[in-house]
Amino acid sequence: MYIPSFCFFSPALQKLQLPLKKSLSPPAHDLPFLGLEPSMYNQTAMKNSKTYTMSHRWTIPCLCLLFTVSLTATHVPKTWLDPIKDQILAVRGSATVFDVLPQRGTREAVLRVGLVEEPRYGSVAFFGTDSMEYRPQEVDCGQTDRFVYFVETNAGRKEVEVTAEILCESLTIISGFSPDGDGINDTFTILGVENYPDNRLTIFNKWGEKIFQAKGYQNDWDGTDEQGRPLYLEDGLFYYVFEDGRGKTYSGYVQVKL
Repeated sequence: MYIPSFCFFSPALQKLQLPLKKSLSPPAHDLPFLGLEPSMYNQTAMKNSKTYTMSHRWTIPCLCLLFTVSLTATHVPKTWLDPIKDQILAVRGSATVFDVLPQRGTREAVLRVGLVEEPRYGSVAFFGTDSMEYRPQEVDCGQTDRFVYFVETNAGRKEVEVTAEILCESLTIISGFSPDGDGINDTFTILGVENYPDNRLTIFNKWGEKIFQAKGYQNDWDGTDEQGRPLYLEDGLFYYVFEDGRGKTYSGYVQVKL
């Protein structure tokens, strides 16, 4: 790029003089181009990358001539540097299914998902753009796995870092949940329940009245009765009896709290 030296006396080019003489690595929108509107703007996102490039072109009046200045800068978006944190529990040898991008806005539509960093002790599969599963391998008890996936939405690209605690019990009953609709721990969850298809679950209130029953329970009780009315508004402590269908029965309390 060549700009005649006399053009640096132009008020517009005085604003360009300093950044032109230095590195163009800062984001283009951070450079002091006040008062200059680019006539051409282009943004190229790199697949599975944490940077993107921006190209700007200005047409600068200088005396009776017009000069074109083109700049390209690389920008690292802050949202990609600070991934969303998510945590899951998984039973060794069983799949845990959970929602993609749990902190998604109500009007935020997911367009594309994919892995950025593979897990060390398991595998990940996506079911469209709404849900995904993590399946740990037969590893030692108490291992913690980690993986990162990206989500492209109509609001931009985000990354989610997932920490998975691998449990060794073939069946783990979570003692509480919060049905607040945020996509995280919204239902009464029994990890490994898919390995016991003939199970039966019964829920009682504090007076011993049966309020919920399911054969072949699939982690879908959200604290409501059969008519969909919430049962936890006055008292959120319930008693469960879970029969695994193989002759073993588990019982205990589950706390429901918003």
